[in-house]
Amino acid sequence: MEGALDRLAAAFIHPRFAPECIDREVNAVDSEYQGLQKDGEMYLQQLKKVLTSSQHPYSRFFAGNIQTLKEAAHQLNLNLHEQVANLYQKYYSADIMNL
Repeated sequence: MEGALDRLAAAFIHPRFAPECIDREVNAVDSEYQGLQKDGEMYLQQLKKVLTSSQHPYSRFFAGNIQTLKEAAHQLNLNLHEQVANLYQKYYSADIMNL
């Protein structure tokens, strides 16, 4: 356990965004998406979104899958690795985060 906190902190301070890790994460997101569809949670979330004000961020995008993350990025000629790094640079800042 010694050094574990330092390794965890380093992942947040200097994330690697290795392409193979991004592919693995896309697959994990897709797996979660598929699980939501099977247990009916997806439909409940969609109902909540419909009932939410369109001005509220909750009413926007709900969940990603292989099609929305990987295939759409490819069709739009977007490099998913670059997009993730750009998102990190733009939004990952302590002054705009909450716990």
